[in-house]
Amino acid sequence: MRTFTYLDDWFALPLITLIVVTGMLNTVVIRPDYVNTVTPWLINLLSFNIGTAVEHIANADAMVKLHILLAEVLMIYVPFGKMIHPFVTFFEPTITMPPYKVKGSEETGLIVS
Repeated sequence: MRTFTYLDDWFALPLITLIVVTGMLNTVVIRPDYVNTVTPWLINLLSFNIGTAVEHIANADAMVKLHILLAEVLMIYVPFGKMIHPFVTFFEPTITMPPYKVKGSEETGLIVS
């Protein structure tokens, strides 16, 4: 495993851990008012109403803002790290292309993929 472990792996694991820990702290300990802070922010963000989304999240607690910031850093990191592999698996040519015949395989009926 150490042969394939690089600095980006040691960046992703603590980042994911921090996202989970801040999310759990927000939910279990701090219990932010999701209906008035996070929900309107998320609805406006997903409907591309950025100005209103910024106004709504400005009223949230600092831990909620930290959790959102860490999640956004993870979203920025994913395309550049190894975590992109599960999302591009079905676009691999070795998986999506049909098997092809190798010259000389007609006699044996062998299909090599």
